[in-house]
Amino acid sequence: MEDARPSQIRRPVRGARIAFLAFVIATLALVAAGPARAQETGDPILTPCHHPCPATLSFAKAYGQLDKLVFHLRIMPIGAIDPATENVTIGLQNADGTIAGETLAPGTITARESGVYHYDDPQARKAGGVARLKIRPRKDPLGGYRVDIVMYGDYSIATLPTMSTVFLVGDDLFNDIGTWTQAKNGWVYEFPS
Repeated sequence: MEDARPSQIRRPVRGARIAFLAFVIATLALVAAGPARAQETGDPILTPCHHPCPATLSFAKAYGQLDKLVFHLRIMPIGAIDPATENVTIGLQNADGTIAGETLAPGTITARESGVYHYDDPQARKAGGVARLKIRPRKDPLGGYRVDIVMYGDYSIATLPTMSTVFLVGDDLFNDIGTWTQAKNGWVYEFPS
């Protein structure tokens, strides 16, 4: 398969996120260990909609800009979650390593009266990291929460179609391994329904 990234000079990758990498390694070890309880291996990440609502990874169009990663997903926690008071981690990796990984600490996400959780960082577009995160309860029969995330960074390691997505709220782990489709300037993926 051809490299999905256009050739261009890239700035060096930002500092490693050791805690996130340790989490990813532990998660992959649990998944590889074979059949186990859902709490140990995580619950599946699902599509949030009945219409196409793909995750996208778009490579920067010009030197000095950051790549953009957008997730639209549904999570179905077994118990209650409170992203305002728990760590929230999102990550994407492939066989070559961690593509993206960010953790929002307790207290950085705002809880609203409507049950919606929100985070916004306008500086992330230029500095990297999570620019927006919104977690809101779904009101359809399936239930759960819709999660929308926009992240920026250097995602140049995303050259293989098989990628693993992890999302963690406190101790509630959600994950998906799937084959992304190469697009004109990046990758596209629809989570399973």
